[in-house]
Amino acid sequence: MREQEDNRFEVKWFAKSERLIIRGIAILAVLLLLSQLALHFPAARHLLTHTDHWEGIKYRSP
Repeated sequence: MREQEDNRFEVKWFAKSERLIIRGIAILAVLLLLSQLALHFPAARHLLTHTDHWEGIKYRSP
């Protein structure tokens, strides 16, 4: 009987952990897409990266 209770607890814990991990991965994927999209705008690119300052010719959007 005790073993069944332990198993139920483990199943609930793993299910909750799995949901949390999947939610974290989804949030990170959305943040990655947003940051990549933001690099297309000069003001955001200036805040996110300093590579343009180190290069000789500034990048200009077409």
